[in-house]
Amino acid sequence: MEIRRLGPADEALLLGAAPLLDRPPLAEAARAFLADPLSYFLLASVEGQPAGFIRAHELRQFDSPRPQFFLYEIGVDPEFQRRGIARALIAELHALARARDAEEDFVLTNPGNEPAMALYRATGGVRDEEDVVMFVYPLV
Repeated sequence: MEIRRLGPADEALLLGAAPLLDRPPLAEAARAFLADPLSYFLLASVEGQPAGFIRAHELRQFDSPRPQFFLYEIGVDPEFQRRGIARALIAELHALARARDAEEDFVLTNPGNEPAMALYRATGGVRDEEDVVMFVYPLV
Protein backbone atom coordinates (compact mmCIF):
# COMPACT_ATOMS: atom_id res chain seq x y z
CA MET A 1 0.00 0.00 0.00
CA GLU A 2 1.16 3.51 -0.82
CA ILE A 3 -0.30 6.66 0.74
CA ARG A 4 0.44 10.06 -0.71
CA ARG A 5 -0.83 13.56 -0.27
CA LEU A 6 -2.03 14.85 -3.60
CA GLY A 7 -0.94 18.28 -4.73
CA PRO A 8 -1.58 20.65 -7.64
CA ALA A 9 0.05 18.34 -10.19
CA ASP A 10 -2.13 15.39 -9.14
CA GLU A 11 -5.54 16.46 -10.44
CA ALA A 12 -5.77 13.37 -12.68
CA LEU A 13 -5.18 11.10 -9.66
CA LEU A 14 -7.96 12.82 -7.71
CA LEU A 15 -10.35 12.59 -10.64
CA GLY A 16 -9.34 8.93 -11.08
CA ALA A 17 -10.30 8.27 -7.46
CA ALA A 18 -13.85 9.55 -8.11
CA PRO A 19 -15.45 6.10 -7.62
CA LEU A 20 -14.32 6.23 -3.98
CA LEU A 21 -16.14 9.50 -3.34
CA ASP A 22 -19.80 10.03 -2.53
CA ARG A 23 -19.98 12.84 -5.08
CA PRO A 24 -17.73 13.10 -8.15
CA PRO A 25 -15.26 15.98 -8.01
CA LEU A 26 -15.56 18.86 -10.45
CA ALA A 27 -12.28 19.51 -12.25
CA GLU A 28 -12.15 23.21 -11.37
CA ALA A 29 -13.00 22.57 -7.70
CA ALA A 30 -10.47 19.71 -7.53
CA ARG A 31 -7.77 22.01 -8.93
CA ALA A 32 -8.52 24.69 -6.33
CA PHE A 33 -8.64 22.13 -3.48
CA LEU A 34 -5.29 20.61 -4.45
CA ALA A 35 -3.69 24.06 -4.77
CA ASP A 36 -4.78 25.08 -1.25
CA PRO A 37 -1.94 24.35 1.22
CA LEU A 38 -4.48 24.01 4.07
CA SER A 39 -6.51 21.32 2.25
CA TYR A 40 -5.39 17.69 2.34
CA PHE A 41 -6.35 14.79 0.10
CA LEU A 42 -4.52 11.59 1.03
CA LEU A 43 -4.87 8.77 -1.47
CA ALA A 44 -4.12 5.16 -0.57
CA SER A 45 -3.31 2.90 -3.50
CA VAL A 46 -2.80 -0.84 -3.65
CA GLU A 47 -0.81 -2.03 -6.66
CA GLY A 48 -1.60 1.27 -8.39
CA GLN A 49 -5.35 1.04 -7.82
CA PRO A 50 -7.06 3.73 -5.68
CA ALA A 51 -8.17 1.97 -2.50
CA GLY A 52 -9.05 4.72 -0.02
CA PHE A 53 -8.78 8.39 0.81
CA ILE A 54 -8.98 11.07 3.45
CA ARG A 55 -10.11 14.62 2.83
CA ALA A 56 -9.05 16.99 5.62
CA HIS A 57 -8.47 20.65 6.38
CA GLU A 58 -5.93 22.46 8.51
CA LEU A 59 -7.79 25.05 10.57
CA ARG A 60 -6.27 28.19 12.02
CA GLN A 61 -7.33 29.30 15.49
CA PHE A 62 -7.46 32.73 17.08
CA ASP A 63 -6.75 31.48 20.61
CA SER A 64 -3.68 29.38 19.78
CA PRO A 65 -0.85 29.58 17.27
CA ARG A 66 -1.23 25.83 16.73
CA PRO A 67 -3.69 24.62 14.08
CA GLN A 68 -6.30 21.89 14.36
CA PHE A 69 -6.88 19.28 11.67
CA PHE A 70 -10.46 18.46 10.67
CA LEU A 71 -10.83 15.00 9.15
CA TYR A 72 -13.78 15.83 6.93
CA GLU A 73 -14.23 12.57 5.05
CA ILE A 74 -12.68 9.12 4.84
CA GLY A 75 -13.55 6.25 2.55
CA VAL A 76 -12.24 2.86 1.52
CA ASP A 77 -13.36 0.91 -1.53
CA PRO A 78 -15.41 -2.10 -0.34
CA GLU A 79 -12.95 -4.42 -2.13
CA PHE A 80 -10.16 -3.15 0.14
CA GLN A 81 -11.99 -2.85 3.45
CA ARG A 82 -10.77 -4.69 6.56
CA ARG A 83 -7.12 -4.48 5.39
CA GLY A 84 -5.94 -1.60 7.60
CA ILE A 85 -6.22 1.08 4.92
CA ALA A 86 -8.44 3.42 6.94
CA ARG A 87 -6.14 3.02 9.96
CA ALA A 88 -3.09 3.76 7.83
CA LEU A 89 -4.74 6.86 6.34
CA ILE A 90 -5.61 8.17 9.80
CA ALA A 91 -2.05 7.48 11.00
CA GLU A 92 -0.69 9.42 8.01
CA LEU A 93 -3.00 12.35 8.75
CA HIS A 94 -1.80 12.31 12.38
CA ALA A 95 1.81 12.40 11.15
CA LEU A 96 1.10 15.37 8.88
CA ALA A 97 -0.71 17.16 11.72
CA ARG A 98 2.20 16.54 14.11
CA ALA A 99 4.64 17.86 11.50
CA ARG A 100 2.57 21.07 11.43
CA ASP A 101 2.61 21.18 15.27
CA ALA A 102 -1.17 20.78 15.35
CA GLU A 103 -2.98 20.84 18.65
CA GLU A 104 -5.39 18.05 17.66
CA ASP A 105 -7.19 16.23 14.88
CA PHE A 106 -10.94 15.86 15.07
CA VAL A 107 -13.74 14.19 13.12
CA LEU A 108 -17.53 14.31 13.32
CA THR A 109 -19.73 11.26 12.84
CA ASN A 110 -23.13 9.91 13.81
CA PRO A 111 -23.40 7.68 16.89
CA GLY A 112 -25.40 5.25 14.78
CA ASN A 113 -22.51 4.84 12.32
CA GLU A 114 -20.98 1.91 14.22
CA PRO A 115 -18.21 1.15 11.68
CA ALA A 116 -16.99 4.76 11.89
CA MET A 117 -17.33 4.83 15.68
CA ALA A 118 -15.30 1.59 15.93
CA LEU A 119 -12.62 2.91 13.55
CA TYR A 120 -12.17 6.17 15.43
CA ARG A 121 -12.03 4.40 18.80
CA ALA A 122 -9.54 1.84 17.44
CA THR A 123 -7.26 4.58 16.12
CA GLY A 124 -7.10 6.42 19.44
CA GLY A 125 -10.00 8.81 19.05
CA VAL A 126 -11.67 9.96 22.24
CA ARG A 127 -15.33 10.93 22.19
CA ASP A 128 -15.39 14.59 23.20
CA GLU A 129 -19.01 15.13 24.22
CA GLU A 130 -22.04 12.88 24.31
CA ASP A 131 -24.56 15.48 23.23
CA VAL A 132 -22.89 17.28 20.33
CA VAL A 133 -25.29 18.11 17.53
CA MET A 134 -24.19 19.50 14.18
CA PHE A 135 -26.35 22.04 12.37
CA VAL A 136 -25.90 22.65 8.67
CA TYR A 137 -26.97 25.85 6.91
CA PRO A 138 -27.59 25.11 3.22
CA LEU A 139 -26.68 28.26 1.33
CA VAL A 140 -28.01 27.24 -2.05
